[in-house]
Amino acid sequence: MEAEKQRDLAKQSVNLPDDPPLGTHGYGARVISPAVNLARSVGFRGAVRTLQVFFQWLGIDRVLPSRTSIRNGLGRLGIDEMKQPLDSSESLVIMVDHSNPIGTEKVMPALGVNAEALPEPGKALTHEDVRVLEVQPGNSWKTADMEQEYEALAERYGAPRAVLVDGAVELREGARCLQHQREDTLVLRDFKHSAANVVKSLIGWQRRTVPGGGRKDWFHAIVDPANRTGPPDSAEPQADISLHESLGHARIG
Repeated sequence: MEAEKQRDLAKQSVNLPDDPPLGTHGYGARVISPAVNLARSVGFRGAVRTLQVFFQWLGIDRVLPSRTSIRNGLGRLGIDEMKQPLDSSESLVIMVDHSNPIGTEKVMPALGVNAEALPEPGKALTHEDVRVLEVQPGNSWKTADMEQEYEALAERYGAPRAVLVDGAVELREGARCLQHQREDTLVLRDFKHSAANVVKSLIGWQRRTVPGGGRKDWFHAIVDPANRTGPPDSAEPQADISLHESLGHARIG
């Protein structure tokens, strides 16, 4: 009886702040904020379990954000960050690549680094040094498509000081259009990819690679032969997921 009395008194002492949903969202900012911060540390499912344990300890029965809601909240924060204007003194170095192929779709991420505030020689970039400028899915990434994306980036952020890409022709040649807006714009190739191509030209193509396949894994297999394994017998089936739909959820609201 005494334990139940203490529990009832503890419940009465818990007063959560008013937290109405924002616009068409299902939860208020005071719930989404800790959920997103937890997800950054323990992942989406871990964040859900942590919130459940915490609210059970408080003795409060309420509907909590699912992992999908937390993921969408984190995505919206990213979209808002991309919309923030640059400082007028910033001169960007843009890093562009194609990644995350799902079916016929690939994502074009564009990262920006302030050329006026680079780390000292010998020091690597930190998370705080890099800003996400764009995450654009698409089915076609020819040179003409990349020219449109580069011009859109230049319209939003100004023509960059330099563009860093791998050996893909469409990324490299597409960036030449920026030199019409800024003559001193440099188009640079990533050293890692260039080094891998040099090694490949010296030793020839190797079909033995580390699990997962791909040029990056092939290069790591060369520099660390102990990790080499045979290639898979057949290609992995592609998931039926639309990148447009996934990113579109984050842009809603």
